[in-house]
Amino acid sequence: MSSPARDRVSADGHLQTGTNVDDAPAELTAVVDELLNGLSTKFSAVSAEIFGKMDEMSRRLDTLEASIQAGSHTEQGS
Repeated sequence: MSSPARDRVSADGHLQTGTNVDDAPAELTAVVDELLNGLSTKFSAVSAEIFGKMDEMSRRLDTLEASIQAGSHTEQGS
């Protein structure tokens, strides 16, 4: 990043930083890479949480199905 001491406003009102024009693509690439890495990390965490909740829901449905089947077998035996 540029230092505030080297930043200035041009005659046309645009902010000019002390960053060399040749450094801008590399700096942009680094920022985009950091953003994508952060998004990837968040996506992985959310995916893991969703899969965990789906597994728990599957177990609960299996338990419910087993109890319903056990109840219907008990009623048929009566």
